[in-house]
Amino acid sequence: LGSYSEQSLRGLYYTQDSVKLSRYVAGEETIDQTEIENYPMTRYSKSALFTFLQAAISFAYGSKGITLNIYDHMGIPMADDMSYGVLLKKYKPFLASLAERVQQKGAYRGVQVLHHDESGYYKQITKPHYLELREDGQGMVETLETLGIATTYEEAPVMMLCGQILRSFSNEEIKAMLKKNLFIDAVCAGVLVERGFLEEIGLKSYQPPKDITELNNFKYETFTNEKFGGGKDVYMRCTSLGRVPQVSEIEVDDNAEVISQLVSWDKKDREFPFMYAYENKYGGRIIVQAADLTEPSLAYLNNQRQPQFQYAFRWLSHDKSALMVDGDGVYPLGFRRDTDAYSVMGMFNLSLDSWNKTVFEFESTKRISRIEVLSETGEWKTATDTFSVQEKEGVYSLTYEKEIRHEIPLIFTVFWGELNTVRKQEK
Repeated sequence: LGSYSEQSLRGLYYTQDSVKLSRYVAGEETIDQTEIENYPMTRYSKSALFTFLQAAISFAYGSKGITLNIYDHMGIPMADDMSYGVLLKKYKPFLASLAERVQQKGAYRGVQVLHHDESGYYKQITKPHYLELREDGQGMVETLETLGIATTYEEAPVMMLCGQILRSFSNEEIKAMLKKNLFIDAVCAGVLVERGFLEEIGLKSYQPPKDITELNNFKYETFTNEKFGGGKDVYMRCTSLGRVPQVSEIEVDDNAEVISQLVSWDKKDREFPFMYAYENKYGGRIIVQAADLTEPSLAYLNNQRQPQFQYAFRWLSHDKSALMVDGDGVYPLGFRRDTDAYSVMGMFNLSLDSWNKTVFEFESTKRISRIEVLSETGEWKTATDTFSVQEKEGVYSLTYEKEIRHEIPLIFTVFWGELNTVRKQEK
């Protein structure tokens, strides 16, 4: 699960991705247990709370059990450090109730992250290091989750394509993907251009990514498209003290809608599209950001990026998102697992600041019959005034106005009743 020692709550994004990808590759019928290893094996490496959160994430994302590697190998009595045992005893009913409900037959919902077992075989590398063979996409998984957009490796109508992942797929497989709704970064756009799909992704011309410092002093992204959450004089910085952004110079189709542009240091030159939306001849919706997003830096995240991405993925999903989380905080980790009778949803707060208002937005063809919330003591309790519920054309907004602390996730179950009346009429 990574995070062998505790650095930041944000290390738990890697934990959840590790669980999801491993379980996807192994298959639903595989009995799996995650390993939580605290190294070195003392409380100086990792707090008992962080250890509990790794366990909670393991069960929230479907693992059948966990193995704990948290004590030293020299025969020192476990009783010398009771902190792990005390916390796990306290929360064992919570973990057991969560596991029992999540482990029913079902599927996780979200934006699909593409995986291929042979991605490392087809990848073109520039540095002679085995880490270069890693599958592209994991960096953007964390970015989407951070911006409140749930992800899954299971099949979904909206996909996130990042880096060189498409080198592992045939042209026929790519054509099938282009009928879906795709978010694409500059590197992936380059692979599609190589394969002859320039027009299908709404481009007239494309240049491979290069340092933004080489592009005529472009330093800012102007985000004025109100349809996608922008506004007058909304700017985002495109340079950072860390990794220098890699950006592609592009020319877009006349039918494409520009979401944002790169702007020079004096904010006068706006001739460079940076993010755009396009609907191709297959009926698929495409959004391209002309930046290498294989490993986005911390500077990529800000208060304008979050609405930009949420509006973008609403458009891609035809306003039928599987799950989005919004509110008065940052660093959420939201998930949704559907069964025939109910959906288990939740949010881990990976910030030390509490969330005091949280909105869960998701689509369903059914009506909500009741909602249950998992208490800290492991009991599922019917929510009466816990959520305010709004529904419009099959899209629900559940507003939770109680505190969500980093110490304990909010987990709830939505039980489904009959089909939505609107959807019945459409059928």
